[in-house]
Amino acid sequence: MKRKQTAFTLIELVLVMLLIGVLSIAVAPKFFTSSDVEHYTARDRVLAILRLAQAQAMFQRTRCIRVAFTSSYVGIEPNTSGTCGATVANDRRLHLSDVSISANGSGSDFYIAFDGDGRSVTTNNGQCSSCNIAIVGSETINIRIESQGYIHAL
Repeated sequence: MKRKQTAFTLIELVLVMLLIGVLSIAVAPKFFTSSDVEHYTARDRVLAILRLAQAQAMFQRTRCIRVAFTSSYVGIEPNTSGTCGATVANDRRLHLSDVSISANGSGSDFYIAFDGDGRSVTTNNGQCSSCNIAIVGSETINIRIESQGYIHAL
C-alpha cells in the first residue's frame, strides 16, 4: 500500500512568513520605543564616563578629576591642575534629552570626584559611600558607586 505524503505547499510557507513579518513590524515598536533605548544608552554612557574619570584619577593623582551632572548634560571637567571647576566643552558633553539624572534623591546639579585610589568623594571631600545615581526615562535605572570605588548598574 502506498502512503500519501502530505506537506505544506510553497505558497502556504510564503504566506506564513509574510504574516509573521507583518506582525513583527506592527508589534515590535510597542515593546521597544525610542525612549526605552535612549535611557539605556544614557545609562551605558554615564557608566563609561564615570569609569573613565575614575581611571584618570588613579593615573593622574595631581589633577582634579570630577564629573559634572547638570539638568542638561553630563561630562568630565577638563581640569589641568589640582583645582576643580573648569567648564565641560560642548563637544565633550553627554546631552540629556529624554532622561533626567539625580544622585541620592537630589534633583539639583551635582559633582562626583574621584581620589587617587578610585573612590568617589563628594564636593565637600566627604566619602560618598554607596552613591546611587538614578536615570529616569520611561522607567528608572540606577547606577551605584560602592564605597570602595566599584561602579555598576543595578
